[in-house]
Amino acid sequence: IFFRVIAIFSPPQKMAGLSSKSVSSAADGLRGSYLSLTSKSEIRYEGLFHSINAEENTVALQNAKMMGTEGRKKEGPQIPPTDQVYDIITFRGTDIKDIRVFHGQ
Repeated sequence: IFFRVIAIFSPPQKMAGLSSKSVSSAADGLRGSYLSLTSKSEIRYEGLFHSINAEENTVALQNAKMMGTEGRKKEGPQIPPTDQVYDIITFRGTDIKDIRVFHGQ
Protein backbone atom coordinates (compact mmCIF):
# COMPACT_ATOMS: atom_id res chain seq x y z
CA ILE A 1 0.00 0.00 0.00
CA PHE A 2 2.79 2.44 0.86
CA PHE A 3 4.19 2.18 -2.67
CA ARG A 4 0.77 2.78 -4.20
CA VAL A 5 0.37 5.93 -2.11
CA ILE A 6 3.72 7.25 -3.33
CA ALA A 7 2.85 6.38 -6.94
CA ILE A 8 -0.18 8.65 -6.77
CA PHE A 9 2.14 11.61 -6.28
CA SER A 10 4.34 10.84 -9.26
CA PRO A 11 4.50 13.27 -12.19
CA PRO A 12 1.29 13.16 -14.32
CA GLN A 13 3.02 11.35 -17.20
CA LYS A 14 3.85 8.47 -14.82
CA MET A 15 0.31 8.42 -13.44
CA ALA A 16 -1.22 7.57 -16.80
CA GLY A 17 -1.11 3.84 -16.00
CA LEU A 18 -3.02 4.17 -12.71
CA SER A 19 -6.71 3.41 -12.85
CA SER A 20 -9.25 4.89 -10.47
CA LYS A 21 -9.80 1.30 -9.34
CA SER A 22 -6.15 0.94 -8.25
CA VAL A 23 -6.35 4.26 -6.36
CA SER A 24 -9.59 3.14 -4.73
CA SER A 25 -7.97 -0.18 -3.79
CA ALA A 26 -5.02 1.64 -2.21
CA ALA A 27 -7.39 3.90 -0.28
CA ASP A 28 -9.39 0.89 0.95
CA GLY A 29 -6.19 -0.69 2.24
CA LEU A 30 -5.34 2.47 4.20
CA ARG A 31 -8.69 2.84 5.98
CA GLY A 32 -8.13 2.92 9.73
CA SER A 33 -4.39 3.46 9.30
CA TYR A 34 -2.38 6.00 11.20
CA LEU A 35 -0.11 8.12 8.97
CA SER A 36 2.94 10.21 9.65
CA LEU A 37 3.38 12.76 6.85
CA THR A 38 6.37 15.08 6.46
CA SER A 39 6.00 18.11 4.22
CA LYS A 40 8.76 19.50 2.03
CA SER A 41 9.04 22.33 4.56
CA GLU A 42 10.11 19.60 7.07
CA ILE A 43 6.95 19.87 9.20
CA ARG A 44 5.58 16.51 10.33
CA TYR A 45 1.89 15.75 10.80
CA GLU A 46 0.28 12.68 12.35
CA GLY A 47 -3.31 11.56 11.87
CA LEU A 48 -5.72 8.98 10.56
CA PHE A 49 -5.93 8.37 6.83
CA HIS A 50 -8.98 10.14 5.41
CA SER A 51 -8.73 10.07 1.61
CA ILE A 52 -6.65 10.12 -1.56
CA ASN A 53 -7.72 12.10 -4.61
CA ALA A 54 -5.67 11.10 -7.67
CA GLU A 55 -7.34 13.70 -9.91
CA GLU A 56 -6.38 16.55 -7.58
CA ASN A 57 -3.16 14.82 -6.47
CA THR A 58 -3.98 15.16 -2.76
CA VAL A 59 -4.03 13.10 0.42
CA ALA A 60 -6.06 14.05 3.50
CA LEU A 61 -5.61 13.20 7.17
CA GLN A 62 -8.27 13.46 9.85
CA ASN A 63 -7.81 14.23 13.56
CA ALA A 64 -4.31 15.36 12.63
CA LYS A 65 -1.72 17.10 14.79
CA MET A 66 1.22 19.18 13.64
CA MET A 67 4.39 17.87 15.27
CA GLY A 68 6.69 20.68 14.11
CA THR A 69 10.06 20.37 12.40
CA GLU A 70 11.67 18.28 15.19
CA GLY A 71 15.19 19.37 14.23
CA ARG A 72 14.86 18.51 10.51
CA LYS A 73 14.92 22.09 9.25
CA LYS A 74 18.46 23.03 8.17
CA GLU A 75 18.03 26.81 7.82
CA GLY A 76 15.97 29.26 9.83
CA PRO A 77 14.10 28.66 13.06
CA GLN A 78 12.59 25.32 13.98
CA ILE A 79 8.79 25.19 14.15
CA PRO A 80 7.45 23.85 17.45
CA PRO A 81 4.55 21.37 17.66
CA THR A 82 1.05 22.58 18.51
CA ASP A 83 -1.79 21.06 20.53
CA GLN A 84 -4.35 21.97 17.84
CA VAL A 85 -6.15 19.00 16.27
CA TYR A 86 -7.27 19.48 12.67
CA ASP A 87 -10.56 17.74 11.81
CA ILE A 88 -9.33 17.26 8.22
CA ILE A 89 -6.15 18.56 6.62
CA THR A 90 -5.38 18.09 2.92
CA PHE A 91 -1.92 18.05 1.37
CA ARG A 92 -0.98 18.46 -2.28
CA GLY A 93 1.26 15.69 -3.51
CA THR A 94 3.86 18.25 -4.57
CA ASP A 95 4.16 19.40 -0.93
CA ILE A 96 4.77 15.93 0.53
CA LYS A 97 8.30 14.73 1.28
CA ASP A 98 7.48 11.46 3.08
CA ILE A 99 4.51 9.36 4.17
CA ARG A 100 4.75 6.50 6.64
CA VAL A 101 1.83 4.17 7.22
CA PHE A 102 1.13 2.46 10.54
CA HIS A 103 -1.76 0.00 10.10
CA GLY A 104 -4.28 -0.43 12.89
CA GLN A 105 -2.96 2.29 15.21
